[in-house]
Amino acid sequence: MPQCVTAHQHCISASVKSRPILVKLHNVWDRRLILSNSREVASCTDYMCDVFIHADEPLEERRKTTMKRLIKKAERGHRSTETSDDRGKLFIDGVLVFTLHDGFVRRNNSATTSVSSHNDDNGC
Repeated sequence: MPQCVTAHQHCISASVKSRPILVKLHNVWDRRLILSNSREVASCTDYMCDVFIHADEPLEERRKTTMKRLIKKAERGHRSTETSDDRGKLFIDGVLVFTLHDGFVRRNNSATTSVSSHNDDNGC
């Protein structure tokens, strides 16, 4: 039986929004056992059907996955997508939306970053 070292829930509140519970396990075998049986949790009929188990990924891997998802979503919406030469920046309809280094790019109402400036090496 897997033994949990620590469990910690972030952002405890009464909202309906999903909140992660981070669990640190004793060893890699416990992790493999939990992840291999995670589909059984989804087939439950009680409150456990709302529980999702996902392995934690490094930040770089999560951002790569997010970028791929954003590209697919934009292409489904028939929007123009372009990535920088190093594949580190994503432009949708000529606007910088996401970078692997910083994640989502916040846009000001007064200024946006366009495709013409993606060749500038301004640290984005």
